[in-house]
Amino acid sequence: MDGKNTLFFTSKTTEADIKAVCDKITPVEAASLQWKYNNFKSAETEKSPADKGETFKVPRLMVELDGQLLFADPDVIFEHFDWNIGEYAPTKLEKADFNIEETPGKGFYIDIDGNRLIYSYVGKDQLLPYMADIDIWEPVNLILWLDRNLKQDDIPQIQMVAWLRKVIEHLTETRKIAIPNLMIAKFALLNKLHDIIAQARTKARTESFDLFQRTARKELDFDVGFEFKKGIYDIPFPYHGKYKFTKHFLGNDNIPSIDGGEKGEEFQCAKAIDAEQQVKYWLRNIARHPASFRLPTSTDYFYPDFVARLQDDRILVVEYKGAHIADSQDTKEKALIGEIWEKQSKGMGLFLLAVKNKDGKTIDQQIKEKIL
Repeated sequence: MDGKNTLFFTSKTTEADIKAVCDKITPVEAASLQWKYNNFKSAETEKSPADKGETFKVPRLMVELDGQLLFADPDVIFEHFDWNIGEYAPTKLEKADFNIEETPGKGFYIDIDGNRLIYSYVGKDQLLPYMADIDIWEPVNLILWLDRNLKQDDIPQIQMVAWLRKVIEHLTETRKIAIPNLMIAKFALLNKLHDIIAQARTKARTESFDLFQRTARKELDFDVGFEFKKGIYDIPFPYHGKYKFTKHFLGNDNIPSIDGGEKGEEFQCAKAIDAEQQVKYWLRNIARHPASFRLPTSTDYFYPDFVARLQDDRILVVEYKGAHIADSQDTKEKALIGEIWEKQSKGMGLFLLAVKNKDGKTIDQQIKEKIL
């Protein structure tokens, strides 16, 4: 303080430390020191946990596949599921699914799922060279063409060809649609089969995920979990409303936008989390961000709305759902995978699917009940 010494404040500096120094300097110097210390403490108090160097981890859900413990990724789970297109995709396309009506001299009417396409009539002199031998086309020509254009990485060719053979057999032998007509309408048929394969894959993924939920060995990895720290999110449009949150991990000026704004139900859920005494700090978990906490579903990832660290270091994960979707199949699937995550945490993780009113309990009451 005499011009030769410098005094530094740290987070561990106390009022007693300041008083001890003030007793050894002039009143003017003491007043200046006290003013500087008060400003320092005010700024220090305003710092977010992340600004203070805090970090916290949310454990990853892992699954054992072929003897290896892997991150529970929806695609990885499906890759280890043995599915056959012939078991999941129908082979009998009826009139409501795919139909061709020929009007001599005018063209074809093709109905796909009730939507009509019109193919103009063409004579042989207008056909492409490889289509010229219209009278000698065989089912195998169409099957091989479809196989080439429907190639899928997860469907072996032998399975694809076997399935296509049954599809074409039904169209030609049972429904009596001539091969030349199918060849001319092959692109419409191709699009229909693309849709059928996509639906079959979705069905298979759902079954693979159900098998994962019911039978696979699962555990949580705390060592390489999702780590939250300063700078985790680049937030271009943070929340700047009237309400002042006090416990957001990144600070009140770095809160990602919340669906529905200040009047929305999700915002009320955030306020309830912020006001809970047992919450040390919390974070708005940004959907589809590579650093965000996520859990697998049958089709994609599930990014819960909020992640919080409690005073006793347990992790609370909260997903909020409005009444209009609280009972949907998607919500039930998310609730189940959340419960699996909680069960595997051995008491260190809590998952809550919150709603506006659950059996007469408000959001804050649901949070308190989950924490207790």
